[in-house]
Amino acid sequence: MIGMLPRRRQSNIEISRTLPTYSSWNESSKVRLMSDRNEADRKFDEVADTVLKSVAVLVTGMQAIGGETVGYSKKSLKDAAAHFQALGATNDIETMLELQSGFARSACEGWATEAIKLSDMYISLAKSACQPFEAPVAAGKATEMANAA
Repeated sequence: MIGMLPRRRQSNIEISRTLPTYSSWNESSKVRLMSDRNEADRKFDEVADTVLKSVAVLVTGMQAIGGETVGYSKKSLKDAAAHFQALGATNDIETMLELQSGFARSACEGWATEAIKLSDMYISLAKSACQPFEAPVAAGKATEMANAA
């Protein structure tokens, strides 16, 4: 072991000299490579179109959800401002408590209603965003089942 020299590593240039070059390929290999590349380009275009359709649906849906959220926030702030004005105009503690409990009840009910509405919008958005992928997935499953048979 002491007298052994380490093995010399091949350089990248030496490795590349041993690999076949494109010009050394036969014609059938070149044709197959080009048809495989064309098929890959076609598949990439299909996937890119599907993704872009899904993203367009997502953008539209998120804008609708954002608009709904902004609308609810504005309404909520206006309701709160009106409530505090009514509280400021009242001198009786029992009236204040009634106003406060009524406002709290209506605010909680409004929030729950809005939360349900937003969750329905998110569910609808998820279904719509996945819809462009349904046909390619079904086609892929059919091809897979045909190949298995």
